[in-house]
Amino acid sequence: IIFMDPRNLLLSRINIASGWAIHGLVLEFQDGHRSGVLLSNNGRGLRLTDANIAARHGIWHEIEHGDSITTISGHGSGQYLCHSLHIEFASGFVIERVGEQPDWKGAPFEQSLTRTQLVTFVDPRVSAMTTVKTSLHLPMDDEPETLLPLLPLEYQTRYTSQRNFLLHHIG
Repeated sequence: IIFMDPRNLLLSRINIASGWAIHGLVLEFQDGHRSGVLLSNNGRGLRLTDANIAARHGIWHEIEHGDSITTISGHGSGQYLCHSLHIEFASGFVIERVGEQPDWKGAPFEQSLTRTQLVTFVDPRVSAMTTVKTSLHLPMDDEPETLLPLLPLEYQTRYTSQRNFLLHHIG
């Protein structure tokens, strides 16, 4: 049984790097790890380091604790990540970037998520998105307990419910 640390799933900030097109989309989680795509001018993938992100003119957007992405949309671009990117959050917060080269605007794309899906990776070039189904980011009364991760057997007798366990150990 795997008990997931919720800090591995909750976003702390998002970076969108752009110029003539969108060159990068980096998700940074509360535990500090990053996922995403960052491309050089020749389309080669770059490591998601602070230096590489800054060199690609990335702008960080702080995400409110517990907020989650509900929709990712935009327009494709033949050789880069995409031409435009529009990200909506459950709180109503929106991040939007548009590439400066209008001739590179391709076909539109859109992906929506349910309240119990958290994004862990996005690549608009191939409409790829990885999500995890959980309710850890939701207020306690919003979703049934069945979506919470299973407790290891040794904790099941000590704590009468998964929510009591999470409140005791996570806060």
